[in-house]
Amino acid sequence: MTPGLATMLAERLLRLVATLGLTFLIARHLGVAAFGLLSTAQAIVALTGPLTVLGLDQICVRELVVNPSRRPTLLGTTALLQLAAGGIASAICLGVALLLRSEIPGLLPFLTVLALLPLLQWPAIGEYTLRALGHNVTIAFGRIAATAGYVAFALVLVRADAPPVAFAWLVVADLGAARARV
Repeated sequence: MTPGLATMLAERLLRLVATLGLTFLIARHLGVAAFGLLSTAQAIVALTGPLTVLGLDQICVRELVVNPSRRPTLLGTTALLQLAAGGIASAICLGVALLLRSEIPGLLPFLTVLALLPLLQWPAIGEYTLRALGHNVTIAFGRIAATAGYVAFALVLVRADAPPVAFAWLVVADLGAARARV
């Protein structure tokens, strides 16, 4: 096993264990009703995920390997397409939030905050360049740092007895930190 692959595997396992442990802690802290609303909002936003990525990550990395001289054009086009798709996905999430506000009371604040997630997809273009260059260890260490920050902030929120919507902001901050890590 190469060092890059081992580092990426360790990063994925660390993220899995940390997320699982924090999910239990946050669920216990929020209680059934608030955690259910947070989970429902996350599920609705997750349904727009494929629309946001558009499969451009794999296409962009492949094209960066084949045509490195076209890097500015490839990254710019990818960023614009993902930002536009993120805007559409966010609008869909907000539309669903408005449609469900009377059906599921309390969902609107969570879904409004989490509707920002699709807009945070485009900064991943920095990672595409690193993947094309084979710098997987750099990506893995960035993700480990983002995970450590996520764990620290989650523990602070639980300790401070933060309101439930603060945990929706934590999810947004986690993705933002993960995208800005490179």
